Amino acid sequence: MDAWIRSKALVFLCVSVLWWGPNVFGVLTVRQAAHLKRRIEEVTSKIEQVKLRVVNTHEVLSSLAQTGFAITEPKSCREVKSRLPAASDGDYTIHPFSMCQDTSIRVYCHNMSSENPEEFLTLPSGPDNNFAIKYGPRLQWSGAVWYRCSGPLYGFWNEAGETKFRKVRIEFENSKVKIIQDDFTFATTTGNNDVPYGVAGDCYSPRQGCGRGTLKVNLTGTELKLAQGVQWTMWYTWPGDVTVQDMYISQDRKVASARCGGWCGHCKPEGDNLLLSHSQCMEPKSCREVKSRLPAASDGDYTIHPFSMCQDTSIRVYCHNMSSENPEEFLTLPSGPDNNFAIKYGPRLQWSGAVWYRCSGPLYGFWNEAGETRFRKVRIQFENSKVKIIQDDFTFATTTGNNDVPYGVAGDCYSPRQGCGRGTLKVNLTGTELKLAQGVQWTMWYTWPGDVTVQDMYISQDRKVASARCGGWCGHCKPEGDNLLLSHPQCMGEN
Repeated sequence: MDAWIRSKALVFLCVSVLWWGPNVFGVLTVRQAAHLKRRIEEVTSKIEQVKLRVVNTHEVLSSLAQTGFAITEPKSCREVKSRLPAASDGDYTIHPFSMCQDTSIRVYCHNMSSENPEEFLTLPSGPDNNFAIKYGPRLQWSGAVWYRCSGPLYGFWNEAGETKFRKVRIEFENSKVKIIQDDFTFATTTGNNDVPYGVAGDCYSPRQGCGRGTLKVNLTGTELKLAQGVQWTMWYTWPGDVTVQDMYISQDRKVASARCGGWCGHCKPEGDNLLLSHSQCMEPKSCREVKSRLPAASDGDYTIHPFSMCQDTSIRVYCHNMSSENPEEFLTLPSGPDNNFAIKYGPRLQWSGAVWYRCSGPLYGFWNEAGETRFRKVRIQFENSKVKIIQDDFTFATTTGNNDVPYGVAGDCYSPRQGCGRGTLKVNLTGTELKLAQGVQWTMWYTWPGDVTVQDMYISQDRKVASARCGGWCGHCKPEGDNLLLSHPQCMGEN
């Protein structure tokens, strides 16, 4: 800044001197010298004023920062309008990502004269590379001819149309961008029907491979690409085994195209979610990363992408202790504590010959490890493609008795006879995105006699629910290897 000021002052001084004409390089008169001195003093004064303004501006910004005031970039077109009421429709830079506040994107703000301007993504590749076609002509329904890819035509599909897009409307969801596929503000349609962006179809032939409906998505020249996990699927088609044809997604995920059809049928992005991502805004992998991006974030539910083997797979977790340096991930159990319990049964049968080998009889004493614990949430850790439950975390658990009992554990000291176990456990993951990993099973541990086994072991077909009854003199059961591992259906890696 000082160098800039000095250079401008020198120019100003030279202009001031040269103003006096050709005699300036000769001997100055007293009057000219006095005038030149005054001009130098004026220039010096102006320099000091400029320097003072620079210093004051720096001090004001520092003061605002110290008081917690943040000078932030606009997050939306609506915020641009609130700051610049006279702003017109056009291109603006915004910072819309709640999880990546330093990442910007260039958008076209539309309807700036309204109360609710909208964000659009301009498609530099043009409408000829961004189209959605539902093909109209239909093959004649006529025996074997009908099952060919060519032949006489009969009729025209009433859903047919061809739409080409110059811009697409977008919305922002955490670190993702969602295309509003059925917005046709900057689109041109040929035919009677608008066709949503990313959709294709026909009613031409029921034969696989005969599809005439086509689509193309081309994000070349934008800052975005198709998010990991975005894929196309058939919808409302006959026969049901017709699949998407010629599906292509470029390596950089900037371009996608496909050919689709049926009698009648179309393809669309799976889940009706045509999501995009910014290369500088990846999803957080942990609660700790959420906190680093959102320092003011409080305990609550967040979406993270924790799987190193499946980076496009997300999971909803509860982040606990967000005010600390090491927040932790918990899995909420929607089935509730009455379906997620671990019981070590307390009463013991009297040691008395044959009676002792029965499942009922007089009682004597109480097991000092007994307790009953019910869980609302369980703490979890991520290992490659698996989720490990930290069984002995009782942050969101309630215990009856003197001892906490780890999740997935049951036992007693009631009777040494097989089948007499009174300790029970239940694991119920219904309502979560996870299930028991393949290979998870329960085993007896520290029991006498050694041939006592787990009783009434049950694991549901979808591996969402497990229960068992266990005991001995004394003994308990637990997951084999102390590993209560879960898996995500979209991340079925070997590790």
